[in-house]
Amino acid sequence: MISISQNKTRFCLKHLPLVMALGATASHVFAQELVQDGGFEAVPSIYAQYAGSGTFFHDIPGYDHWVSESTDAGAWETLSHQFYDAAEHGNAGFLRRTSTMSQTLNAPFIDGNTYRIAIDLGKRMDYSYAGFHAFLRAGDNSIQLNFPTNSSTFNYGYFDRFTASITADNADPIHAAMIASGMNIELVLKSLNSNGETAVDNVSVVMSDPSDDSDNDGMNDGWETTYGLDPTDPSDSNQDLDGDGSTNREEFTKNTDPSDPDDYPNQYVHYNGDTTINGALRLEPKSAPPVTCPEREPGALYYDAIEDEVLVCDNKGWGSLKGDDGEKGETGPQGPIGLTGPAGADGAIGPQGPIGLTGPQGPQGPTGATGIGLTGPEGPQGPIGLTGPAGPGTPSVMYLTHRTSSLPACPSGWTEAGLTRLNVSDREDNYQRVCYQSSLQCSVVYLTHRTSSFPACPSGWTEVGQTRFNVSDNEDNYQRVCYTCL
Repeated sequence: MISISQNKTRFCLKHLPLVMALGATASHVFAQELVQDGGFEAVPSIYAQYAGSGTFFHDIPGYDHWVSESTDAGAWETLSHQFYDAAEHGNAGFLRRTSTMSQTLNAPFIDGNTYRIAIDLGKRMDYSYAGFHAFLRAGDNSIQLNFPTNSSTFNYGYFDRFTASITADNADPIHAAMIASGMNIELVLKSLNSNGETAVDNVSVVMSDPSDDSDNDGMNDGWETTYGLDPTDPSDSNQDLDGDGSTNREEFTKNTDPSDPDDYPNQYVHYNGDTTINGALRLEPKSAPPVTCPEREPGALYYDAIEDEVLVCDNKGWGSLKGDDGEKGETGPQGPIGLTGPAGADGAIGPQGPIGLTGPQGPQGPTGATGIGLTGPEGPQGPIGLTGPAGPGTPSVMYLTHRTSSLPACPSGWTEAGLTRLNVSDREDNYQRVCYQSSLQCSVVYLTHRTSSFPACPSGWTEVGQTRFNVSDNEDNYQRVCYTCL
């Protein structure tokens, strides 16, 4: 069983110690925190602050809690222009572009044990979000955890806490293989997109044995300890920690978060067969169909919040549940004619009618005597012609710009002046090769576009090559360079 919840109340556990919760008997472990340095505070500040963008794990001497499985994972000190709540988080981990970080946990995958994973996911206000996946892995087998893959569930500039839990079940083939391996499990965090960055902080994996219930209140000790309840006090099962109308025990049995008022058990009963409902049936308003019709759910109903009506799925698609309009009734008998009222006031003068059609042209009159005409005024100045190519002695110059040093060579017959490197932003730069031609009169044209779909060189012109150069941290342009010489 895997579940997920999001705690939308933003808080920070950065300065609290890692928890190993013990029960009433000192020798019995009810819940154990498996992650080391989940807040990335063990990263020395000199590396967290390096160049203002942190350091990859494999470049930090002596650090072995987290491992970079690719070159773009590490830790850095969060800054106020990146996150509104940076002061609450301090150091955090980062996954840039498509990258992976992992940590081997000091416990195997044990049948019946529950593993609760909690992570603060951050979306920088000054950078695009790179997506997110999380796994538990043992050898060649892994289980993906139900964390949000995109950024639609939280806001730019903040960390939001998400939790997921999984109970090892030997009846599941993947679980069985991980259990049988006896290997310590790994927690694997991965970003998905080739651009952007995903921030992670306060990473936690708590392992608990669901059979332990010291106070026999129907909630296991590890779960109670995780949410700050007392595993030796049976009265807290009927309390409501987050005030959402559900008891702590109801939240435990429905696998919801008892500390999050927005995550609570479903309050509506599911019925099968012919059922009489003693009360009202409520359809939760939706702004879009919750299922595909008619391929998946013919006969389904949902309340459309946009159209403000109930829609039903039939073999034609979603349609109104309202019936067709009834037939028009017969016309009633003519009533008596009323008395003639007084004459109304004169109406306003109507608008002017359209102009009539032009009559036919009359006959041509006789030709008059030839007169002496005056000279007409001078006509307007014609447009200035296009500027021709540079005359002899003036060299033609060409600039080839690219975001790496792998840019086209100067054309045959042109001389290279040199290769330069230009700053674009704090993180991006371009390379530029300058070419010139002194012997011929040449013209150069640059075709620039935001994608690689741009025009070809004009007929008779020679293409030097195509380049791609940075404009900002997140944007670049494509350019085709063409020339012609006389």
